[in-house]
Amino acid sequence: MQFSFSGPGKARKINLAGSSSSQSSEALLREARAKREARETEQRRQKSATRIALWWRAILATRVVRKKYAEVFDAGPGQLSPIEWTRYLLIAGTKGELGEARLGRWSTVFVAANDSLYAPFSTRDGTRWLDLLCRVSVRLLQAVSASTQSPRTLDHLVILQNLLIPERMPKHINPTTAQDIARSMVTTLVPAKACMYPHLNHAFLSIDPKDKSSPALLPLVDIALAPLILLSTTGENNGIVYQEVLERFLASILSIASLPYRLPISAVTRISSRFPFSHLGRVDLYSLVRKLESLDVAGGSAEGAKAELAANLFTFLPPKLLSRLKETERRAYLGLLAAVFDSLPTGALDLRRAGSNLDRNTNASIDVESDSDSDIEMLPPSSAIAQAPIQLALGPRTRKRLEQLTESAYITALLSSNADAAICRFFLSLWSAWPTRKDATLAAILSLPMGPSAKTGGAYGIIKGIWRSQIRPVIGMLGDGAVEGAKALDLLVDESTEALWPPLVFLTVLYTHMLRTMSDDEFFSTQIGQGDQAQGAHNPLSTSEVAHLGRALLGVIFRLYLHEAVIGTRRVPGLGGITFGMVREWGTELLQGVCLRDSRRQFTPEGHWLMVDASDAQQICAAALLEEGSPAADPEFSMFGSGYVTSRSTRAQLASLSPRSKILTHIPFSIPFDVRVQVFRRYVQNDWQNVSQRIRDGETIYGLGRRRAHAVVRRGRVAEDGFKALGGMRQDLKLPIAITFVDQWGHEEAGIDGGGVFKEFLTSLAKEVFDSDRGLWLTSKQHELYPNPHPYAKEAGQLEWFRFVGRVLGKALYEGILVDIAFAPFFLAKMLGRQSYINDLASLDPELYQGLMFLKNYKGNPEELSLNFTVTDEYLGELVVTNLVTNGADQPVTAENRYLYILMVAHHRLKTQIRKQTEAFMEGLADIIDAKWIRMFNQQELQMLIGGTPGPIDLDDLRANCVYGGLYDESHEVIKMFWKVVKSMNQDERRALLRFVTSCSRPPLLGFKELNPHFAIRDATSDDQRLPTSSTCVNLLKLPRYSSERIMRQKLLQAISSNAGFDLS
Repeated sequence: MQFSFSGPGKARKINLAGSSSSQSSEALLREARAKREARETEQRRQKSATRIALWWRAILATRVVRKKYAEVFDAGPGQLSPIEWTRYLLIAGTKGELGEARLGRWSTVFVAANDSLYAPFSTRDGTRWLDLLCRVSVRLLQAVSASTQSPRTLDHLVILQNLLIPERMPKHINPTTAQDIARSMVTTLVPAKACMYPHLNHAFLSIDPKDKSSPALLPLVDIALAPLILLSTTGENNGIVYQEVLERFLASILSIASLPYRLPISAVTRISSRFPFSHLGRVDLYSLVRKLESLDVAGGSAEGAKAELAANLFTFLPPKLLSRLKETERRAYLGLLAAVFDSLPTGALDLRRAGSNLDRNTNASIDVESDSDSDIEMLPPSSAIAQAPIQLALGPRTRKRLEQLTESAYITALLSSNADAAICRFFLSLWSAWPTRKDATLAAILSLPMGPSAKTGGAYGIIKGIWRSQIRPVIGMLGDGAVEGAKALDLLVDESTEALWPPLVFLTVLYTHMLRTMSDDEFFSTQIGQGDQAQGAHNPLSTSEVAHLGRALLGVIFRLYLHEAVIGTRRVPGLGGITFGMVREWGTELLQGVCLRDSRRQFTPEGHWLMVDASDAQQICAAALLEEGSPAADPEFSMFGSGYVTSRSTRAQLASLSPRSKILTHIPFSIPFDVRVQVFRRYVQNDWQNVSQRIRDGETIYGLGRRRAHAVVRRGRVAEDGFKALGGMRQDLKLPIAITFVDQWGHEEAGIDGGGVFKEFLTSLAKEVFDSDRGLWLTSKQHELYPNPHPYAKEAGQLEWFRFVGRVLGKALYEGILVDIAFAPFFLAKMLGRQSYINDLASLDPELYQGLMFLKNYKGNPEELSLNFTVTDEYLGELVVTNLVTNGADQPVTAENRYLYILMVAHHRLKTQIRKQTEAFMEGLADIIDAKWIRMFNQQELQMLIGGTPGPIDLDDLRANCVYGGLYDESHEVIKMFWKVVKSMNQDERRALLRFVTSCSRPPLLGFKELNPHFAIRDATSDDQRLPTSSTCVNLLKLPRYSSERIMRQKLLQAISSNAGFDLS
């Protein structure tokens, strides 16, 4: 057939690719996946339905069976054997009210028919019966834990006693069989699954603490002790089971708060007599701590449970029993206590600062930096001992018992034998957890009676014994300060040193405390006094031993500062609660005390305390300057002329040394003195450069802009006018100050102040403001200044004067001007933030010092002296009584607390009385001089920084640094004659000449090259009748051209003795 179509039409499109589906492959996959998941879900649903049906049918069947067995059990034992009736009980269940009633009925029946409980053991079903009894016993424990007030509880407890204590079983039971029964019960009940001891813990806590007559208490104690007694009796006290039992008893029973006060006296006696203290060495201390930390403590915390454990151990092992323990047993006991205290946060046992007064103030700790007038309760001198994140809220009874760990009776029993590493570790761990009790503990140790010879007994024998037997033979293990890098750290943390650290750290703390009340005479004496000086009047270590200990300790402390960032927070080997940071702080205090004695009366060879060579000193000083943001630390800057910092150094390298800068302020004696003086000068110079740069940049500095401060001062009224003109200035005193003097007729003196006039003003001002006649300052017997403690000196107006005086001294230090004054050592220590020692009291109040020394060494009962914790001060004839502690009048001074009393009295006289005055003075000084700049020095060095070197005047040095003016030169006959005359003078006359010319009788610290301007001599008239004069503002001697050596000597001595001086020529 043929078709013909010639009209318009649309061609049909035909897809030849073979894909006719409109869905994508992804959609198809999703659809298939959904169908598959639906099928799987349906299958799971069907399986779950089947399992639920099976479970439900099992529940229904169980209910039928339980009901049937319950009916049989409830009908009574009747003709049923004990095994069958007990089996019916377990199947019927013991939960719920009905279940508890059935369990109570079971207990009642077997308590009444005790023989029935043991009858099955004589049959072939004995093993099966024992298994049933073990299962029932678990339920009995659960029931007792749930309620000790239930009438059924006593029967439950009797059953447990009968099964756990072989002695309670009938006599016809073979002893071996009885022990096997009890052992099976122990192995069933003690493990964590059965939770015997946690259940007993809950049972004890559910009884009212005041209800000591509760009939459940004694049975609970017997049940808790039974496993320990059983395993000890059978000789199984070396196994893992015994260890587990012992740890769980300690963690769950002896950690109960105030346990001894919950129990009748018979129960307390029973624990004391039957608890195996001799086996505490079996305890895994880390495992015990974990158990304590996992406790579910009702109304308390796991940390509190640890403290309660320590307090309860003290109660059950009082000092009388403690002294009876063998050495190995005592070490184990102390190790346990140490582990408990180590696991507490640092300071956890300290009371909160506000509120509670549970700590007796006479047992508080004295902070060497604090001046609190009352309630002294502070942490040790250490920022390393951080405040605890928590402080335990312990009851007064618990805290009282813990306090007894630090009192004389306990310490005497503890130290009845040699102080070994265990004792040292115990005390250090205790102080870590309770820092404010450290001083009380140390005072009790120092109060221990001396033995029959200097080598035995008392704190002196302890220190000598620890040093000679435990430290000196092995101290070399720690290396010395020369060790660097990783090896230095390896030596400190190596496990082989674990036995060395506890005695070393303990000796450090104890000897430091002893030095606080040790006079210099005692320090340099190693013989016990005779007569009334029965104890204490000697140093337990010879000066050579002190030098040896100090050098070895310095090597350790030096490295701890060098590697502070790496090792500071790490725990010390053998001392779980002590960090290397704490060791560094404690060691630093001892080294400062020993070096202070050495600076007063040298007993070590020259350079003994230096730990670095020239290159290390250069690096340390450069790092200190870098921390100050000093341009001197720039790699291209040479600090002292010839490369203390080399051009090869980089800022990054110097930054890595920044921890070393702390050496300058904490143990500065390890760095040469002249280097530290140079660093101080550099600090001042850098500060002035910064100020000068800001002025050049147009900044307004201290409110003055580019203006120069100006003061008009009348002769004879320098202090009054100086205070009026400059008293309101603070840091702006760093800037140059123009001084115009007005003479006695009211005329301004001629001259341009290029620095010399200001020096004259400053030296005159210092002479007046430090005059003791003004009432702000007093002088000691040695003519040394200290702030007046009178209440008048604490008034607001006088405190402003102290601030002004502080700024005056700061300005003198800033300008390098020596001031001819001497401060008392204890006040210099206060300026440096250092510990004051009782030896400082000798210059302040000799009578009080002698009285305290008498009390310290008094061999009788101190209570005979009728002293209490108060001090009496006299102000203008009026007596004022101050409490050293709260209710101090009611706190007698005893043999145990006399060391604390001595420290508190010294603290009051040396610090508290002048606290406000010193604070004001230091505020003023800090306006000019950064406190850490002067902390690079000790008291003697700071005094030299202020007033120059106290030693003899080096005439050769003076001559080498002398300049001449006018007609004079080195070869002039008058100058030759002058030096012959000066050479013939004695030291007092030379010092008078130096004061006449420079206004200060002592030479500069580093020699006359530092005197600015230099010592100068200029010619005057040729008249033999004229006296030489001086211009102290420019250190200038105006010397007439005398005709003979005799006349020159006569006129010089006349001038320097009459103080003819400024502007009289």
